[in-house]
Amino acid sequence: MGKNLLCRTYFQTNDTGFAPNPCHGFLTLANCMKRIRKTTPTLLKDNDEVWIAGFCGIELSKKVCKGQMDNVQKLIYLAKVTKHVDYKTYWNAPEYQCKKPLSEEAFEKKYHSKSIKEIKEQIEKNVIDITDLSYQEICGDNIWSGIDENTDMTTIKKNGCGGVKKIPTKPVKNLDIWNHNGLWGNDKRGENVLICNEFYYFGADNALDIPQIKIALHPKYRHKDIYNQTLIKELIEFVRNNKQHLKELKNNGVYEG
Repeated sequence: MGKNLLCRTYFQTNDTGFAPNPCHGFLTLANCMKRIRKTTPTLLKDNDEVWIAGFCGIELSKKVCKGQMDNVQKLIYLAKVTKHVDYKTYWNAPEYQCKKPLSEEAFEKKYHSKSIKEIKEQIEKNVIDITDLSYQEICGDNIWSGIDENTDMTTIKKNGCGGVKKIPTKPVKNLDIWNHNGLWGNDKRGENVLICNEFYYFGADNALDIPQIKIALHPKYRHKDIYNQTLIKELIEFVRNNKQHLKELKNNGVYEG
């Protein structure tokens, strides 16, 4: 009896290494995409494998193609969900500390020749090198400790994720480095952090064209779950056979069948 597969697809509006984060040997989805993060654990109970596929949306394609639409509906990444954890576990577990971003001060102290200002300018121009180890240290997605909304705000600009600043007012996280404007509450509604040990990350600037999958994507809605077993298997096989286009990241494209 064959495996029961599910592929959850969506169009990305940004690709900065924050959501998803493909660094440090495993891919994580910890912020944004709240519907996918919230419901995937339930779907894992009914399926042998759940895959997440991020495609290039119109807005993102305009950024990476300088106004042209060459990258629309091309695959940015494909990842198999290994497990899921809550924010408190993600924040405290030793194996996920690598996903906490450095503060501006720590970054500039470690990398004297670079600055956060320089990084921001690159992001504004959509010129991002996810393979740069120094950049990987500040694009981490492990930013929320799981404390209640009235007290939990991680001050990344000043303190990084080494601690949590407690304030009595409604928190707003400052993630202008990643061009991520979500609030604590918006991210928390997703409830879960998805962990993917097998992943294939191409990046928006190097997105993979897969003609057979385009007809299955919804032209109007950002999300769509695909249940067609033949189509999902073809997608996975096609991606695994095109590893030469992957970004040079640790464990990117590792498959243990």
